[in-house]
Amino acid sequence: MPPSAVPAAAVACMLSCLVLSAHLVAASRPQSEQRKPAPPAPKPPSPQPPPKPGAQIQKPLHAGYVPISRTDSSNPSSLYYAYWEAAAPAGGAVDDQTPIILWLQGGPGCASSFGALYELGPTVVDSSGVPTPNPYSFNQAAGLLAIDQPIGTGYSIAGSTEDIPTDMQGMAADLYEGLWSFFDSHPQLQPRPFFITGESYAGKYIPSLTHYILRAAANRPWHQQQQQEEQQGEQLRSQPQQQKQQDDTYCSRLEQLQRQLRSSKQQPVLLLPLLRRRALQRCPGLLRHAQQQQQQQQGVNFQDGVPDPNFQLAGIAIGNGLTDPIAQTRALGSVTFNFGLISEATRTQLQQQAEVVITLVQAQQWAEAAQMRSRLLQFIEQASGVATLLDIRRTAVYDSAEAVQSLLNSTEVKALMSADAYVDYASCSDAVDAVLKADTMKSASALVEDILDVLPVLLYQGQFDAQDGVASTNAWLAGLSWEYARDFAREPGQVWQVGGLPAGWQRGASTLTQVVVRNAGHMVPRDQPKAALQLLQGWMQGQLVNYAAAEAAAAELQQQLDSGSSSSSSMGGVSTS
Repeated sequence: MPPSAVPAAAVACMLSCLVLSAHLVAASRPQSEQRKPAPPAPKPPSPQPPPKPGAQIQKPLHAGYVPISRTDSSNPSSLYYAYWEAAAPAGGAVDDQTPIILWLQGGPGCASSFGALYELGPTVVDSSGVPTPNPYSFNQAAGLLAIDQPIGTGYSIAGSTEDIPTDMQGMAADLYEGLWSFFDSHPQLQPRPFFITGESYAGKYIPSLTHYILRAAANRPWHQQQQQEEQQGEQLRSQPQQQKQQDDTYCSRLEQLQRQLRSSKQQPVLLLPLLRRRALQRCPGLLRHAQQQQQQQQGVNFQDGVPDPNFQLAGIAIGNGLTDPIAQTRALGSVTFNFGLISEATRTQLQQQAEVVITLVQAQQWAEAAQMRSRLLQFIEQASGVATLLDIRRTAVYDSAEAVQSLLNSTEVKALMSADAYVDYASCSDAVDAVLKADTMKSASALVEDILDVLPVLLYQGQFDAQDGVASTNAWLAGLSWEYARDFAREPGQVWQVGGLPAGWQRGASTLTQVVVRNAGHMVPRDQPKAALQLLQGWMQGQLVNYAAAEAAAAELQQQLDSGSSSSSSMGGVSTS
């Protein structure tokens, strides 16, 4: 046997000793260090159902439909509304001084409910399309009312295509009826200051609706009864004539007072507008463009029972609005050139194409003009390479994935929003856009002139909107025929801040305020939500302060007008020297 060989018996003995030694060592360890049997593998968690689309959306306090009058009631039309109450008003609690905001989306044919969920409501979709609480919702400052309009937009229902209004007059009549029904159903909201706001094509919606409201306020009950009284005899016929003579005298005194107050540097900013609003029923001529609107009105005669407003209109605000399409179309070439998007030669080409659009407008070929303008905008985007002129920084259009449309079309969200389950929701309606095509190029700037005489107006624009932004707005403002137009044009403006940092600049004169918002495009509340909320909240509070300052003086001057003593050199404590 070789010396290195080990007998098999010896090997077996050695292995037995090693095993015994290992057992003894293990037994000598503390109990806590001993190897424990492996726990059983955990069971996979049960699959959880995905959250319902409406689970994170704040339910409106009031929502539903208001019917809109049509001659054919067999297939009715209605406007959808949603109302969220103010969450954190300036006074700390909701009361009769808490404002209410009406938000109108543009288009034409884009739904206000889209704006509520994409820009400024208590819940907005984030960049991935998920509903997220919005700390800068407009309902932090005011009650928020969104109405899908015109008929056929968003959740609203068109009984037939013929029910969709074809112009701004029909739109205003429908929306006024819807507003009146809403406030009639919720009388506790009627005393609160009411501001009409919106963006884009709402630059035409808002002046048209506001002018309609002012005309309704100027409608005298005796006007409505005049035809009946004339049929009953000469004695009753003389009553309207006597009233008219009294009103003519009153309006002459008001004009004298206006001349005195215009020269005063100490009057409250809203004193004259407030006096004019109070005088509308007696002096409807204060609305210089009312007759033109009446001639354009389709099927609505203000002597046929349009009710007085049952809400307290306090002002309007328009963001990046299309208000005067002629002036704003002419500005497109210079705007895109000065943004550095096109060459000098391309600008010349654009200006020539813009004049073709304007020639069609002047020939009242409205639909053709609108079509040519659309082609012009498409050409600019192609020539410049931008994804959208509404914000030249963007690489895709707003809500390119149509997340809001998908969300608002879900069964769960329709139920939460009290919307008709059978409505096929679209953020923007092609049908409404087509019906209003012939109205697109008609200007609403003349209505703004009337409105500025009696109400505060805020115009705000995002810095990077090349379509309806700063230069576009300035183009039509320069053409306004308004008593303070020269003062406004000379106003240099000043920087305004948010959180101690510059957020844009602002200027104003009398009832008109313009604000430019830095680092924002067409949809300012989406691009700069904190700045948008602070802007609107500050402006509304400022107007309410101005109203309070003017109220006492206006009441005293009103008494003097009624008594015929308006020729004094000092009226209502306001120096007119």
